[in-house]
Amino acid sequence: MPTHPEKLFCRIAVDRGYITAAELDRCLEFQRQSRIRKHVGSIMKILGFVTPVQFQEIMALQKRLTFEESTGAEKRKHDRTFGFLCIKRGFMTEEQVIECVREQAHCERVGLYFKLGEICVNKGYLTGANVDDVLELQKRLVFECPECRARYNAVNYEPRAIVACTECGADIEVPGVLDTISSRKP
Repeated sequence: MPTHPEKLFCRIAVDRGYITAAELDRCLEFQRQSRIRKHVGSIMKILGFVTPVQFQEIMALQKRLTFEESTGAEKRKHDRTFGFLCIKRGFMTEEQVIECVREQAHCERVGLYFKLGEICVNKGYLTGANVDDVLELQKRLVFECPECRARYNAVNYEPRAIVACTECGADIEVPGVLDTISSRKP
């Protein structure tokens, strides 16, 4: 089953006339039958339905179309990761994280923008040292695409999964770093 970005990629490829509906069906079937999950755009290139230049054009248009949506989504994903790590490290309870996320959303509705860590410290749930610890841990959980160097946070993926880069479509193996996250308290 194609992901949301892959569906957009497919729609652009068909709308631009780079690929027919029948060729798209072949690519999707190839993806379903493959033991290793590949981005449908990579499959289009492998089967010769799109050229590398067309692939890059589609990726660029896809990026432009999703830019506004992804800007807010990336911030929320970063905050979810921060909250997850606070719980995993034993700094906060799930209820405290949810309370802080709700306060953050309320603040945004009235035009005030705070990082989740700032709210957690203000409420007394975290210290500055706790925030630094979580931010340092987040840095260690980042992996990147070997082709285009786009960066991803491993907390949002299954360890050892093969995922498609949303920037260039290359296959990336997610590192198994989640197994190494400590749940110890400082």
